[in-house]
Amino acid sequence: MKDETLREAFENWEVLSGTKEEVMAYKARVKQLFDEESMILEAELRVKEGIEKGIKQGLEQGIVQGTEKTARQLLAMGMEIDFIAEATGLSKERISEINH
Repeated sequence: MKDETLREAFENWEVLSGTKEEVMAYKARVKQLFDEESMILEAELRVKEGIEKGIKQGLEQGIVQGTEKTARQLLAMGMEIDFIAEATGLSKERISEINH
């Protein structure tokens, strides 16, 4: 049989023509397959979200570390805390912490 839809319909008809126990077993197996596929898709989604979150956190951490490095360099050059705060966007309190 070349028509896939027709072949599948005949296979389903054969299964559903079985005994009550066979039909229940078939339906349980189909449910299990759908559940497994759903779990796989959910896991893939969680992995993707985890990777995206990790990348975002890594970028943010890198930006903060780079900004704090710039603040240290400006402090070493004798620049005022107000200027450094304006230039880097860091709070004056954070710059004071870096300075000590």
